Amino acid sequence: MYQNWKKVVITVLLTLPLIMLGGVSDVYAKKNPCAVKNPCGAKNPCGMKNPCGVASALICPKDVKPEACHFNVDGISHFKEGHWDVAVKHFSDAVKADPNFAEAHYNLALSLDKQGKHAEATEHFKMALKHGAKNEMIQKSEILKAHLGKHPCGKHPCGMKHP
Repeated sequence: MYQNWKKVVITVLLTLPLIMLGGVSDVYAKKNPCAVKNPCGAKNPCGMKNPCGVASALICPKDVKPEACHFNVDGISHFKEGHWDVAVKHFSDAVKADPNFAEAHYNLALSLDKQGKHAEATEHFKMALKHGAKNEMIQKSEILKAHLGKHPCGKHPCGMKHP
């Protein structure tokens, strides 16, 4: 009887971390829709990875105004740290300093998307696309295409509904 009790305790101790990890990942996925591994469904017809997890802020091109670039660099630092509200402020300042700065519009859109402000993000993705005709990263961005309804899956890569 004592040996059965030991087996039960060992089993509980070994499975408890697995149960807890499962619960934590479920909570994380609910708070962060980008945690979804395959946003296009089981078959993944569009071959998309997870652009929400891999989309990163873009650096300044050579022809941007120095003041705008300064704000963009500061925004990228905060973006990397997950400080979305502070990143939004810096990228907004970059856009104000140079309204044609496609990369700043793109970065601002990414930050707004992270905050769940999808309608605002979509507007800045539109501006990034308009002003970033020469930037391949912008032109091929899956999250941008999804916001603009141009993604092959026909849905936002993080599962958000389009505004």
